[in-house]
Amino acid sequence: MLRTVAGVADGIWLFQMPSTGYIRWACELVKQARPNGKPVEIGSVFPLRITDDPKKELDNLKPWMAYYLSLPAVGEQYLERAGYETNILPPIREAMKTEELANPHDAFKAGNIPEAVKHIPDELVDDASVIGSAIKCRERLAQLDEAGLTFVALSFQTHFDSTMSKIREILQS
Repeated sequence: MLRTVAGVADGIWLFQMPSTGYIRWACELVKQARPNGKPVEIGSVFPLRITDDPKKELDNLKPWMAYYLSLPAVGEQYLERAGYETNILPPIREAMKTEELANPHDAFKAGNIPEAVKHIPDELVDDASVIGSAIKCRERLAQLDEAGLTFVALSFQTHFDSTMSKIREILQS
């Protein structure tokens, strides 16, 4: 799909919360598939949490990661291309019940989220988000740039007010 889109589009939107390894893989594949080496915009969305308590925020994002990994084919691509083991997928999918549901979004209602998140390592969520002090967040954004993204969308979700008051720290440092 990435090769096809790279041949015809001016931009590509990767799925939400990709890891750095997946980004590198996808960006390299897209650049190789571009006709005449034409530039292409590549972006994705990441949760942004400027905080002194990153563990709490990682835990809050684990249900979303469990959901994404529970999706058939998505979880495999996500983990394999990023260099993570896929052995965490069966217990996550069993807990989230996405393979049994007509609509995977129902996993948040029907799934056993507390069980699913037990199988999500902190480092995976950290690798797929922008969480920490203002300095760490700025460094993480630089890593995403170095991995090949040309733009990012940052999701504040329920943290809008507190994030907006802290975002200046990222921009000024």
